[in-house]
Amino acid sequence: MLKFFDGEEKQRILVLNYNTILLQSVGFLNYMKKFHGVDNPFSKYEDREMEYIINVLRFAHKNTAKIIDKTIEEDFYFKFIKSTFREITNESPLAYAHYYIDILLSQKFVQEIHIASPVAMNVNEVYTNVIEAVFDIFDENQIVNYINEKGITCLFIHDIDLLKKIIDHPKMDSQQFTYLLSKIGYNYREEDDAIFLKIPEIVDLRDTKQYLLGIVNLPSDDDTENIIF
Repeated sequence: MLKFFDGEEKQRILVLNYNTILLQSVGFLNYMKKFHGVDNPFSKYEDREMEYIINVLRFAHKNTAKIIDKTIEEDFYFKFIKSTFREITNESPLAYAHYYIDILLSQKFVQEIHIASPVAMNVNEVYTNVIEAVFDIFDENQIVNYINEKGITCLFIHDIDLLKKIIDHPKMDSQQFTYLLSKIGYNYREEDDAIFLKIPEIVDLRDTKQYLLGIVNLPSDDDTENIIF
């Protein structure tokens, strides 16, 4: 389900560079230990890096700082993330989706891939022909404005709460749009020993809003499949 312009398929993908192609939730913990000596409950897995990553992502709070200090508020955490984004990203492992960027660019149905960060990251040093965007990737107004200005048809995002705000935004037309959501602990809730999306309306709204929704695994050895609704 893609947007169409003048009868020609032109997929323009926007990737928000936080817990999508790199795992900054893990990078924050790595950064805090490496530069500030702050330990975390997952350090026992450090010799088994992938197990460490999977455990962090499975149990992660949106505010990853709560893993090491429950008194740190979310606003403070994300201000810190934005102010040290380059340094934290340098300590962040690659997500599995990272390897698909250049492959997608070679596909005829993909016209452009945009990667957005809160600071300039020189993404063209890593990816060929990717368009770099710089804006507050945690602000739904700036995200929707960019989508509309650039004719974006697909959004890869880390946070189901932020995704719901985008879908509900008065300036966002979700018809024939594709949303890809990172599979990460804070997007889910547990009920009766079963795991469900934290906001089930995201799935229910597909019929009325007419969009496609995908859930994307982040670790490469996660034994569950990607889900496309």
